[in-house]
Amino acid sequence: MNFTIEILKPVEGFGSWSEENRKWIGSIGQLVANKADIGVSAFTMTTRRQKVIDFSVPLIRSRYRLFFKEPQTAYVQWTLYLKTFSYGIWISLMMIIITTSILLTFMKAKGYFSLRLLFDNYISVWGIYCQQGLPGNAC
Repeated sequence: MNFTIEILKPVEGFGSWSEENRKWIGSIGQLVANKADIGVSAFTMTTRRQKVIDFSVPLIRSRYRLFFKEPQTAYVQWTLYLKTFSYGIWISLMMIIITTSILLTFMKAKGYFSLRLLFDNYISVWGIYCQQGLPGNAC
């Protein structure tokens, strides 16, 4: 068959389009530049990659995994979650949730006021705010 096999040095990453260099980098870059004829890896088929290289039919289906680096410190500052909004917005949101709960309680009360009904309405409004599904008879 008269051919030779040369294994190239491994490159960093599978390959992506570099906007600043206007070329493919990584393993896909080697295929596009004709430095390699075959790339053996778990490439994800994207439309952009399919325009420049040919993919074979996958022989094995494998799961995709996402890994996160563990933080250097074990201490988590829970107050960072509150920095999403300013204090004024947090106070406004709490006032809207409480006011809506009280208004719903008065509308459902039918002549009597109950703390249980107020609490149920508060939980329902809080669930809506957090975009959690509610059972059909909750409201």
